[in-house]
Amino acid sequence: MRFRSLLVPVVVGLVLLGLLFFSRLLICCFTPEDFTPTQHAMGAVKNLLNSIGELKVTDMVRFSVGESLNARTIAIETRQLAEDQVCVSPGDFAGDKNFNVVEDGKVIEYQGEPGRAARLAVLCDYGSRLGDTLKAYGRDPGWAAQCGCAREEDRCCLVALARNA
Repeated sequence: MRFRSLLVPVVVGLVLLGLLFFSRLLICCFTPEDFTPTQHAMGAVKNLLNSIGELKVTDMVRFSVGESLNARTIAIETRQLAEDQVCVSPGDFAGDKNFNVVEDGKVIEYQGEPGRAARLAVLCDYGSRLGDTLKAYGRDPGWAAQCGCAREEDRCCLVALARNA
């Protein structure tokens, strides 16, 4: 009888230790640095979907050769935006030949060596207000020039490359 009364706390303790170990493993092995630029953008857009007119700039994101920002992927992953409600811009890196605009407003691909760090400036607003809101934050309203949704009255999210916060 005494053995059974000790068995329950031992099993509960082992389960708790297992959960603690597993959570440490997840934290250790899946850090934000492991995410692609598009994954960082997806998270930022999801966080700002209902914060109309608020510009957020992420921490540094590392681009490796061949990595891209893809507006379609970002839109689909939000599960709340249509493909034409998200656009990407080279932003502060518009003159940088290493960031190749594959399709205006849709895909930007990094082709430089070695990887490059940049921030992502994310803004969700009504399309017709994107340029004005960027200007109000001291950013170039031209970032939104290639956004197909920039002249619309619907919600539109812009992800632009930024040098600083």
